[in-house]
Amino acid sequence: MNGRQRRRSILALVTGFIETILVWTGIIVGVALPLNILISVLYKYVLHSPIAWSNELSMYLFCWITFIGASLAVKRSDIRVVPYLFDRLRPTPQMIVSVFVQISIFVFAAVMSYFSFIWITSPSLMNTVTSLFFVKVWMFYTIIPFSMLSIAFFTVHRIAIYLQQWISVKRGGQVC
Repeated sequence: MNGRQRRRSILALVTGFIETILVWTGIIVGVALPLNILISVLYKYVLHSPIAWSNELSMYLFCWITFIGASLAVKRSDIRVVPYLFDRLRPTPQMIVSVFVQISIFVFAAVMSYFSFIWITSPSLMNTVTSLFFVKVWMFYTIIPFSMLSIAFFTVHRIAIYLQQWISVKRGGQVC
């Protein structure tokens, strides 16, 4: 295995590990969100004693599931394109467009990761406590930079795959 293949395999391992973390976190949050809403509804309408923290927790869980889902969509290439135009391109322009889209996603994720990290480490957010949980707010918002870093890793991996496929086709091989 040469150096280039080793880097790709390490990148694949890292992105696979990140994906596993995101999937399991998504499962936990995906179970906790409807369970929280169900308990909230039961307490409010059956026991006539609403839970004060339920709405706040639902908001944070919804934020987490949204960013986890976005990260996994990028990893699994579930981002939709306009197939009518894209499918009419020849293989090389298709690859160029695909790489350009991935680079655009990478730039967005890198910028968002940088600024979201600055934001959650700012003194105003580090010292803010949630109104009902009495937990530091920054803990709930850690999903934003983590998600953006994940997306950045996933796009780098996807670009490597596109370039590997393009090189393989140019050398007369089959698309992986």
